[in-house]
Amino acid sequence: SGGAVAAACLEELLRADASIVATTHHDTIKRLALLHPKLQVAAVGRPSSVASDGVPEFGVLRYGAMGQSSALATAERFGLDPKVLDRARQIMGDAGSDSEGGGATQRVMLEIERSLEGARAEEEAWGAERA
Repeated sequence: SGGAVAAACLEELLRADASIVATTHHDTIKRLALLHPKLQVAAVGRPSSVASDGVPEFGVLRYGAMGQSSALATAERFGLDPKVLDRARQIMGDAGSDSEGGGATQRVMLEIERSLEGARAEEEAWGAERA
């Protein structure tokens, strides 16, 4: 329900013509960004390096791409109890979570992303032909 509350808040901000930058792992918000004409998705690349303090340094922001959570891998890297990690994986499986490791919603979103990329490429090719 947290994703639904966040989506409703974003819709209110959009109605107020606010400028918004939001980060999330909620699929509800990702779907909203894919479907709403005033929003767009973006993702950062996997950590390209890890600073001396252990904090990952992420790559370039990629517009039109959707990222996946690396929460489990990060928690494991920072030494979270393996029992807790195992339980988190179990909960994700029970809930059909799509935020990490795939799932039906993630597959649909990736298919939409591929379709959008194809449409953008066609639009660019059409524009080049007309130039």
